[in-house]
Amino acid sequence: MQVQALRLAVEGGPDERRAARTAFQDLWDGWFRDHLGLEERLLPPLIPDAGDLDRMRREHEEIRSLADAFVREPAKADPARALMLRLAGTLHDHVRWEERRLFPAIEGAAGEGDLRTLGAETGRAETKRPRACRR
Repeated sequence: MQVQALRLAVEGGPDERRAARTAFQDLWDGWFRDHLGLEERLLPPLIPDAGDLDRMRREHEEIRSLADAFVREPAKADPARALMLRLAGTLHDHVRWEERRLFPAIEGAAGEGDLRTLGAETGRAETKRPRACRR
């Protein structure tokens, strides 16, 4: 949802871009930053390929860097379109990689008990996710 909102806002005017930044900042500060930390805490022992673990960590750092730069812009400033597009693209590519590669690899390699524990932990974390972002 955030990827789409950012991409649409880039095509709009300064007010739309500022509104998109505010919405992203609310999500970032309220849930998404912690979500990355949760993944980094829970997933490493379950990731069967060291390359995938390295990629997850690198991409999380890139997302943090882009998100921090985006939300640090002065509130009245017109957000930089290039930064918005880069953040949207990085988020899109990361989520798709997780869905298509990382999570299936974990599901295939982890034991039933590990998956139950992971499900319980993520279930607790999901209660903190903003309602608009829940599945």
